[in-house]
Amino acid sequence: MTSIRHHEEKMLLCMETTHKVRRNESAILLLNRVKQRYSREPKYFHYRVRAEFKGTVVMKIRNKKTYIVDEVDFDQSPTSLLEDRQPPITRADFYKTKYNITIKDLEQPLFIARPNKEGDSREFYVVPELCQAIGITDNIRNNQTMMTKLDKYVHQVPENMVRQMANLMERLQHTQEVR
Repeated sequence: MTSIRHHEEKMLLCMETTHKVRRNESAILLLNRVKQRYSREPKYFHYRVRAEFKGTVVMKIRNKKTYIVDEVDFDQSPTSLLEDRQPPITRADFYKTKYNITIKDLEQPLFIARPNKEGDSREFYVVPELCQAIGITDNIRNNQTMMTKLDKYVHQVPENMVRQMANLMERLQHTQEVR
């Protein structure tokens, strides 16, 4: 749904379809793959990780918010202190206390990322273990079988889209909580 507003005597619902490709791999798994490939050359490893993740959209698993990775900070980790908290607390302890989430890899670098919203330029540290990369990679793009399957969902015939929207409208009209 894009918007709901009053129009004349009734409600007007504006809908558009958008699609996100969510990969089954956590960002830490992708990071560890690069680490294995370049473990003998630590400086090159840092370069490759930055190249791999810069511009990648990641989604926090806990709250489904999406962020664009601008940088990978190898000087920060889950054991780094959150200075704005009183008393200061590590990220690992913060997630354990507040959300009951245990971060397993305490030495992973952190992503410096900004929300995937227009006009929001704030930067956050994001723990790779707690997010998934989303979007289509070059490997997926080059896999003809995968792209054919994906195409069935993304490029639907108008009749199917209208049917799905009508189904949503029907559910909205008959759900007591919506009224």
